[in-house]
Amino acid sequence: MARVNTGVRFYLKEPTNTNSAIVAVFYYNYITFKYSEPKLRIEPKYWNSSEQRAKSTKSFPESAILNETLKAISTAITDSYRQLINDFGKEPDKALLLNLVKQKRGRTESQKAKPISLFEFIESFISEASEGKHLNLNRGKSVTDVTIRTYSQTLRVLREYSNLKYKELQFEDIDTVFHGQFIHFLTKEYRSKGTKQPFKINTVGKHLTNLKTFMRIALDRRLTTNDGFKVRGFKVIHENIDTAYLTKEEIKALYEFDLSKDKKLEKVRDMFIIGCDTGLRISDLKRLRKENIYEENGVKYLRIEMQKTEKKVSIPISKTVEEIIYKYELSTGEYFPRAISDQRANDYIKEAASKVDLLKKEISITKTVNGARVSVNVPKFELISNHTGRRSFATNCVLDGISKYFVMQITGHVTEKSFNRYLRMDDMDSARMFNLEIEKLKSLRIV
Repeated sequence: MARVNTGVRFYLKEPTNTNSAIVAVFYYNYITFKYSEPKLRIEPKYWNSSEQRAKSTKSFPESAILNETLKAISTAITDSYRQLINDFGKEPDKALLLNLVKQKRGRTESQKAKPISLFEFIESFISEASEGKHLNLNRGKSVTDVTIRTYSQTLRVLREYSNLKYKELQFEDIDTVFHGQFIHFLTKEYRSKGTKQPFKINTVGKHLTNLKTFMRIALDRRLTTNDGFKVRGFKVIHENIDTAYLTKEEIKALYEFDLSKDKKLEKVRDMFIIGCDTGLRISDLKRLRKENIYEENGVKYLRIEMQKTEKKVSIPISKTVEEIIYKYELSTGEYFPRAISDQRANDYIKEAASKVDLLKKEISITKTVNGARVSVNVPKFELISNHTGRRSFATNCVLDGISKYFVMQITGHVTEKSFNRYLRMDDMDSARMFNLEIEKLKSLRIV
């Protein structure tokens, strides 16, 4: 079994032969690294296994030169190991260590170690992020597991693009020509393993964002001089998409629909309703426990530190949420529905909503199909996902005339710009809001 770093050791590869190769072995981080050179051989009778050196004897006058060579190899291995640790801040893989040792021993054509490739760097970067060594610069915190998964997804689609082009991408390939070809690949040629469809515009935009992150870090570390990803033409594409929010009437209809004979749908529906009344993300809804409930001056609140932003929020518990808590306290003693995977929850909430007449009605949405914006009619339940609850909470609060400032304190949004992206008001909603503001001004006798 491989061990931690104990220094470089030498052994004979064929100790029973008349002439054996000498192999250096170096253990680090439970990795076994071996190194040898073609001319590094000795007759076993001249080898001192306890000293791991050639015996000093008149019958083998080359012992001094050979031992100096072994010493130089040992130094090359340990120096290379330390250099890679300093350069990358992590344990190196064997290929990088071998390449640098060969360079130090003069066994490469170039006097420089082979530069790290784009894919090798991205793999290393993802590994660093998984170890908490990459920070979200806006928050000063390690990036989330969700972000790390998207990094891995971006690497996967880059490899698939590379396979299609019969060429492994390098740093210098990332330019505006690649930008256009990559977008075409993801929106026209690629098929998602899950949906069997090409990626949507905003998914492509996320992969471009990740790629720009990779390139920026690589440029900062001087692993490349290519800054072509910074030009205006290398744009992160996105589109405004029509996503639904549920009105209070629709939320009430979904909540009151009898799902008692299908517990899996009932649990997902109940968790979704809590999201509609609290504005919490699915990641936080899944973490709710009895300990998150507290009472002050006769008013009950949910208090939780949001996983994504690490911001603590306190949210008044509505009558509906209190009913749900009471139901699960009686039936399971757990106070909240038990969590399932996000994907299954997305599927189940659509299935539950499809049973409600109000949510079967078709609405018109605009989306991009084959590069063109088109309007289509779809049943509203098809647009519902885990995130719809949070959007519904924000939109309904604003439509009720609650100040955006106070709603943002609940949702955890820092800027009004980011908060506004959650609002899903149509033209009539906007008109009602405008009329509400007029009535407020009249009450203050300003108009």
